[in-house]
Amino acid sequence: MKSFKQYLTEMFPFLIAPETNQVEKIEVPKNIPNIGNAGQIKASVKFEIPSKEKSTTPLPMSGYDREAIKSTIKKDESAGNEKKILGVYKDSKGKPTIAHGHFITAESPKIFTKVFADEHKTNPNFGKDVLGGKTKLTPEQTERLLDYDLDVRMGPITKAFPKFGTYSSDLQSGIASGWWTGMLPQSKNTINLINSGKWDEAGKEFINAKEYRNPSGKGIRPRMDRLANTFRTEPTRQKKTAK
Repeated sequence: MKSFKQYLTEMFPFLIAPETNQVEKIEVPKNIPNIGNAGQIKASVKFEIPSKEKSTTPLPMSGYDREAIKSTIKKDESAGNEKKILGVYKDSKGKPTIAHGHFITAESPKIFTKVFADEHKTNPNFGKDVLGGKTKLTPEQTERLLDYDLDVRMGPITKAFPKFGTYSSDLQSGIASGWWTGMLPQSKNTINLINSGKWDEAGKEFINAKEYRNPSGKGIRPRMDRLANTFRTEPTRQKKTAK
């Protein structure tokens, strides 16, 4: 049996756009004599063909609450020290850092060249001066660096957590914060438990780390406790959303 589209195409051999199933153009044969207005065919046809091929299945939820994540990272990394983060400082583990938890590594000069391209046009040594402690970033520049870091890290995060887009904003932010510290990527067990929906076990496993038990890790414990609690309480938030 012919489809409706095949039938229509045979009856009206117009040029049909495959993307929209609409008539794009009517070609007028050149051999039609111009008798009065008979040869002047003008048409504007919009013809939507119903198609069973069109999917009504909703797309999977794959987005994330970017602003909520950024807000959490700022609180956890900056901790109210907005002036300190404009220059190079050491994090709780003694690692040289700048802005909102950007670890300074051998790649940082290249990253600065990319993120602060305009600044380097004015001052080719901009990155070197900032990373060397000669000058500092502005609050707006720390925001740009955070956006860059977030874009880079969200790829591995969403790959590690296939259901990330379905999580609450609190859990998304908690996972990102745990990833920022470098502790969540190290805990494969915690990742597997979260992916399995074993929330209480995930919270316990996350703080089952040497960084948490180490006396020198006192500064990180409150943050780890909060993140562990975020994992445990995710079912409650999901129930509220479902209602």
